[in-house]
Amino acid sequence: MRQAGISPIVGVSEKAERFARSQALWLSLVRIKSLVLEADARGVVEAVDVDVVGDPEVGDKLLICFSIRVNAPIPETLDLDQRISGLMYEEVPREDQIHFAVRFDFA
Repeated sequence: MRQAGISPIVGVSEKAERFARSQALWLSLVRIKSLVLEADARGVVEAVDVDVVGDPEVGDKLLICFSIRVNAPIPETLDLDQRISGLMYEEVPREDQIHFAVRFDFA
């Protein structure tokens, strides 16, 4: 768990920014970034890195991936995942949601 008052490090790659802007997804990217931090009520998120990755299920499709580094046990990480998914479902346009992915890395 990070110290109180210290925000997680959030980085967006130039490639992710260019891709999001070119696909009219920039506002959704910024919103999801905020939602991740909002969902982190327990302060377990240490860093968020945003980049473009290939979708392994669809050959040429690119996704904007939020890699969230956490310092938490698996059950707490699953709770965080559910909170983020719920917020994204409520707050991000449905047509944009298919362009984003979230994955967790453990510190």
